[in-house]
Amino acid sequence: MALPLSYNVKSLVVRWKSAVLVVFGIGLVVAVFVGLLAVASGFRLALRATGSTQNAIVLQEGAQSELASSFTKEAGDRVADDPRIARGVDGKPLVSLELVTIVALPRRSDGELSNVTVRGVTPAAFSVRAGIRMIEGRTVGSGLFEVVVGKRVQERIGGLKVGQRVRMMKRDFDVVGVMDADGSSFESEIWGDFDAMGSAFNRAGSENSLTVRLADPTSVAAFDRDLKANPQFQLEMKPERQ
Repeated sequence: MALPLSYNVKSLVVRWKSAVLVVFGIGLVVAVFVGLLAVASGFRLALRATGSTQNAIVLQEGAQSELASSFTKEAGDRVADDPRIARGVDGKPLVSLELVTIVALPRRSDGELSNVTVRGVTPAAFSVRAGIRMIEGRTVGSGLFEVVVGKRVQERIGGLKVGQRVRMMKRDFDVVGVMDADGSSFESEIWGDFDAMGSAFNRAGSENSLTVRLADPTSVAAFDRDLKANPQFQLEMKPERQ
């Protein structure tokens, strides 16, 4: 026999504390779930906006990320000489050899340490990667211990205003500029000179990745096969957005 509706209503009145607790618990679960979906959606959008369809990244064969990749500068130079690489107005290949690492820096909000991606680049990085522009200050000088910071990481991490110094790997770097990257993940990174970063992080003579502008973006698959066929360097190529 079905219970009358009035019984359920009276039960809620008698056990109102339990009812409120259940409603609060369900509401909290829904709020957390919505928050996680929002974070995941924002992360996907940032990554989707990162990179160009004309670019490809060369990594150590089998590496799943730039951090897990490492190869010699000689290997990177060999790739840069390939005729399938696009050339700039000066006739030089459009390639960006890069070092990538993670450092812990204090958050602006509470001073707790937070991981930040640090990238060692050459001036070519600003030509190979479209959409990156300086919105304050200037780019780093060649061979100098200077950095430019993405506008998002500047908002999140303390001590990254132009004119300030940030200490990484027992070395002080002068903050000389702030960059915008059209909403891509590069806005959450710190960039410094390739050679200076190599010296500071004891990584001279090697690189994590090589970002290249291709004359024909459809040549990625064939280029990748050719790289993998050379056992001397053990490299592979992937589209930058991938």
